[in-house]
Amino acid sequence: MSRITDIVDAPNVRLFPPEVKVTDFSLHDRVDAYENDARGEIFAYPNSDLRVHQELVDGNWVVSYKKGSK
Repeated sequence: MSRITDIVDAPNVRLFPPEVKVTDFSLHDRVDAYENDARGEIFAYPNSDLRVHQELVDGNWVVSYKKGSK
């Protein structure tokens, strides 16, 4: 499989979020996972393949994974 590459301006590149250690997730927690460029589909993953959902707000990463967080 070949990778798609593109050239973009530096301001359009978003940094990776910092790692947040979580030992367990609860039902309805917001998490991020990557599955072959699929979006809006439902998949099952082990906790080890999930990461805490974070939003980049004004240049800072904000953790927002617990149910009810925005």
